[in-house]
Amino acid sequence: MGYFLFFLLAALTVGAVLGMIISKNQAYNAIFLI
Repeated sequence: MGYFLFFLLAALTVGAVLGMIISKNQAYNAIFLI
């Protein structure tokens, strides 16, 4: 169960990061991620 929850959170995090990269605010997101 723990591994499943960890994988789910990891997938959501990756999805959020990809969403920010694909979004129009690439420069702002790059600064925010740093």
